[in-house]
Amino acid sequence: GDDMKILSWNAAGMGDDALKNLLDLLAETDNDWDAVLIQEGPKRDSEELCELDGGHLWYVAPSCDRPRSVAILLHNKWCGKELPSFKAINGRLAQVCVSIQGLPLCLLSSHLPHTGKSDMEYEAALSCLEQTVDIAKRRGSYVVVGIDANAVLGASHAADCNRVVGHWGLHARNERGLMFAAWLHINRLIASTTVFQKPFAKQRTHQSWSTGSQRQIDFLLVD
Repeated sequence: GDDMKILSWNAAGMGDDALKNLLDLLAETDNDWDAVLIQEGPKRDSEELCELDGGHLWYVAPSCDRPRSVAILLHNKWCGKELPSFKAINGRLAQVCVSIQGLPLCLLSSHLPHTGKSDMEYEAALSCLEQTVDIAKRRGSYVVVGIDANAVLGASHAADCNRVVGHWGLHARNERGLMFAAWLHINRLIASTTVFQKPFAKQRTHQSWSTGSQRQIDFLLVD
């Protein structure tokens, strides 16, 4: 079959109007993607599931006590007779279970705590994600995670499995990156963003508000 195109997008800094423009653009280019996993989406007090122009499904998890949400956009070609199963795990994690090209998939959008939050809160978010991934795998689903990890993985270390962290991560691994890398190895998920060589402009995913430094802290994970 055709290659699947699953995208991850961190919408930090985008207002509701800019995000709507992005969704409109995706609807106009509906042959170029299958699903989009969005972090830092619009704030919602309750979950939202609606059909956009073109028949694509747009799901937003409730923000809970957070200023932004996680969300998932699913192409209309995967919205057949059996409605895909959307679910908010919590304010930081949303999932959709769907069959794409005959493959059972669990697509997850995840936003891990930033460095202003404690390591305990970061580990709790990873634990919740781990439980969700484990349940999906036990059901026989393939897992894809679009994640704002708020962690710098960098390139693979000598102790890393190169099928988990590749050679093309950006910058030196930080403390949260050490935690995140260990979690990836335990859960046997590939940080695909680090596997392929790309120009710097396509590697960086975040610019610090305070210093202007550019980092790679957002990843697409596959099993």
